[in-house]
Amino acid sequence: MTRPSMARAVGVAAIIRRAREGAFGVRERDRALAALVEDLAAVHVVEILPEITTKARGMLLRHPLRAGDAIHLASCMFLQQELGEPMPFVAFDDRLRAAARVEGLGVIPA
Repeated sequence: MTRPSMARAVGVAAIIRRAREGAFGVRERDRALAALVEDLAAVHVVEILPEITTKARGMLLRHPLRAGDAIHLASCMFLQQELGEPMPFVAFDDRLRAAARVEGLGVIPA
């Protein structure tokens, strides 16, 4: 699976899971799934570099995260540092969103 396909699969899974949990209805779910395709065009792919795995290790020590979530959080922080501008962090997992806020990232949805 290529990275864009992986991002698409993860995004689809998150949207469908939240809809099943009652966060929004079928119409909103379908609109979000359609928007995902457009949104992925603006996604920056970040390779998992040693700096990112080091950051992820720190995230795991400080926050109750899964390994993949720590990698996502560390990747966003790395990208923000490299670009020198605020980078929004999009997540629907409450623990991951809380960790991102503690680490100083802007979280979407708020």
